[in-house]
Parts: sequence; C-alpha cells; structure tokens
Amino acid sequence: MDIGVAYGIWAASGVARTALASRILFNEPLTKVISVGIGLIIAGVLFIELGAAGLRCWRVRLSGNLTKLLSSWVEAATPGSRGTRSPTS
Repeated sequence: MDIGVAYGIWAASGVARTALASRILFNEPLTKVISVGIGLIIAGVLFIELGAAGLRCWRVRLSGNLTKLLSSWVEAATPGSRGTRSPTS
C-alpha cells in the first residue's frame, strides 16, 4: 500500500473513531449529518482500497509486459540467439 493511501485511511478513520468515541464516552449527539459523514468516510476508504488494488494490478501487468519486451530485445540483440526477431516485433 502506498504511504499516501495509508495516511489518508489512517486520518479519515481517526476522525470517524473520534466521533464514535465521543458518542460513547461523552454522550454527545450522533446526528444524521455525522452519521452520513462516517458513512462517506467508510465509502471513501473502500474506494481508495479498490483504486489502489487496481493500480497494483496495472503495475503488475505493466511490469510483466515490460519484462517480455526487454527479454525479446535482449534475445534479438544477442549474437547467436535462436530467434531472428527484430526488437520492435
């Protein structure tokens, strides 16, 4: 997980936990607006996690394709290699 994503989740969940703790410990009102805000925090964390997972998947795919491309270039540039492919194929 990227540090920016981790920090954002940590900060947002801290706000939500503080609101819930103030309700339990100090009997402060938990209004509809606060409840919606906590729900949005939960949804935001979910979207961040889904986005980060998609980015990790994209990075894996990109690195795999890059590895294949570099391997084909090295094979084509190596004298006496079996294949006679050009680096762009």
